[in-house]
Amino acid sequence: MGILLGVILLYLIDWFVKGLVEKKVDENQEYIIGKGWIRIRKFYNPGAAMGFLKEKPQLLNTITVLVTAFFAALLFFTPKQGRGLEKGAYMLILGGALNNGSERLLKRKVTDYIGFPKLPGVWKQVLFNLSDFFILIGGVLLAVSEWKGNR
Repeated sequence: MGILLGVILLYLIDWFVKGLVEKKVDENQEYIIGKGWIRIRKFYNPGAAMGFLKEKPQLLNTITVLVTAFFAALLFFTPKQGRGLEKGAYMLILGGALNNGSERLLKRKVTDYIGFPKLPGVWKQVLFNLSDFFILIGGVLLAVSEWKGNR
């Protein structure tokens, strides 16, 4: 039950922040905070990460549903005993995937709003959302879990 509540909470956190960005930030506005390290700007991404597959929305939607279902199955069918790090990773990935996936399916785009202008190269132009970070952190935790053998 706690895992399901965690997924719902992660989903709702980014849903709430995206709603704030929708209401408070115009597409041509940009806010720089944190001594120039963080950019807040609204951007609608019709594709996956960095616009990947934006020209093939049906394929992207199919992949989104399949991958989300895969991680849901992993989360709910992985035994709890001794696999807390792995379960936590799946929870983060699923919460983020459900948020971005539902937005992509319902609106045909995902709202990104956080950037890091002091990063090197192309990364200073890329915008993210909290769900992207949930997925990234979940992936790192999954790799750590695998590395440590705490699956």
